[in-house]
Amino acid sequence: MPDCDFRLGLITDRLLCSEPLTERTTRIIRAGAGRIILREKDLSEPELLTLALKIKTASDKTKGQLIINSSLTVAMEVRSFGLHLPFTRLKESGCQVLSPEYPDLSVSVSVHSLAEALAAQKAGASQVLAGPIFPTASKPGHPGTGIKFICLLKSNLSIPVWAVGGLKPDNIKEVIKAGAETIFIRGPLMKEPDPEGYIQKCLKEIS
Repeated sequence: MPDCDFRLGLITDRLLCSEPLTERTTRIIRAGAGRIILREKDLSEPELLTLALKIKTASDKTKGQLIINSSLTVAMEVRSFGLHLPFTRLKESGCQVLSPEYPDLSVSVSVHSLAEALAAQKAGASQVLAGPIFPTASKPGHPGTGIKFICLLKSNLSIPVWAVGGLKPDNIKEVIKAGAETIFIRGPLMKEPDPEGYIQKCLKEIS
């Protein structure tokens, strides 16, 4: 089993997946993806918790990092590496992201502008997830922020920048070179018949 690579991450979407999500994520984790954002917004917290526990078992074996989308309760219950919040949730929480009950929790925040990124950093975010970098089917009509957005964030923030949106083997190298610590892929890794091969193509590009 290869070591995980924290430059490559997955955002889950079981509705795009032709096999059970736990099986697909286990394959992806074993192939080397270092960070997994479990993003299944339609599930109840008990359902999300059940799924998270199974995925964490797989990620722990490669020393990967499981990140729970939106639910602090589930993140605390499974002792996940991190919690991911959309920027709207950050505003709803009064721009506070740290939990006194879980001080070591890494908190990432989705941002679409420099102003949002600065607000997330001020609120205590551990890193920001910037995007969509390139046009993607999940954000119809959005042209993408481009590589320049990564460069802008890197020159104005003191916390790491992660990237998402339209990322694939033929463009991820430039995103990493621009300063993104981790690139996250959703659709292709959920749909790809050979996710292991796809991951190897990605890792080859950023090695």
